[in-house]
Parts: sequence; structure tokens; C-alpha cells
Amino acid sequence: MTKNKLIVSIIIIAILALILMYALGNKEEPLRFSVFNNDIYSHNIKVEIFDSAGTSIFSEIYNLEANTYIMSAPIDKNDTSYVYKATLGNNVTSTYNFEVQPTAEVSMDINNNSGTLSIDFGYSIA
Repeated sequence: MTKNKLIVSIIIIAILALILMYALGNKEEPLRFSVFNNDIYSHNIKVEIFDSAGTSIFSEIYNLEANTYIMSAPIDKNDTSYVYKATLGNNVTSTYNFEVQPTAEVSMDINNNSGTLSIDFGYSIA
């Protein structure tokens, strides 16, 4: 009988551990993003974020030196989808539709390919 109680106790502890890991792993994370300047020149970039209703929830201008990056401060979220809009000082603009995913962060890369500037979006899992 003692062996059965031990097995049941181990099963209960394992189930509780799984529930706890699930609860901790699914906590609501704020929005974050990163911007990488892969160019040999510095750039100003304006980053704007809009919710699904088109309301601006964030707007900031950053000056990135050559081959540097920034990470945003946490941004409160109240929606499940957002539009990111990034504009370089020379008016190169790019947008990205982002569906919120647990621990995912938007990333933006400033690239200069043979004199043509671009902003490339993606996301990474934090």
C-alpha cells in the first residue's frame, strides 16, 4: 500500500508541476521591439505602433549609430494585432502587421544594399 501511495504522490506532484510551468510560461508579456542599424552610417528612425482600430499607441524617434541596436522599453498592450510603421530620416517607410504571440518581439533591420536603404521587419522569440 505504501508503494501505491508513493506512486500517486509522484503523479500528483508531476501534474502540479506541469500546471505551474504552464501558468508561468503563459504570463502576459508587454510589447517590445528591437531596431538594428546594419549600415555603416548613422540613421534616425521613427517607430510608430497602431492598434487594430488604427489608434496610435506608441511613437518615438531613435538615432542609431552605425552597426548598433536599441531595445524598446515595455509597451502596454490591449489588443491582439498591431501595425508597426518605421520611417527613416530620408523618408523610407515600411509597415508590418504583427499578431501577438507569447514571448514574440518585433525586430527591424536597417539595411543598405548597394546604396538602397530598406527597413526589414521580422520577429524573434524572446
